[in-house]
Amino acid sequence: MSTTDSVLISISQIITSDIIYPMRPQATPKQVAWFGRGVSLIVSALALILGLTWRGSIIKLFELGTPIAMNLIPPYMIGLFMKHRPHPWSLAIPTIAAIVAAILIIALH
Repeated sequence: MSTTDSVLISISQIITSDIIYPMRPQATPKQVAWFGRGVSLIVSALALILGLTWRGSIIKLFELGTPIAMNLIPPYMIGLFMKHRPHPWSLAIPTIAAIVAAILIIALH
């Protein structure tokens, strides 16, 4: 549960602060907070749907979650240690592609 919670929070934080906020720097902190809540709600709903409709073993579900969590490390580290922010889409596109690839590989295997 702790790992899942951490991944959900990380996804919301990465999308909100590293992708959306640089695209809309004029957004107020209140708008950014509400957007973060919306992203958290969407990600949580997708995780709930996946968990409720999953017909495989719990091991397979863990095998799906681990690559998704690992795909969040590069944008997190880039955002943490880079002095200049990269363009938001240079973080978003590879991360989304890697997560979709991990889901397809596990689902089709």
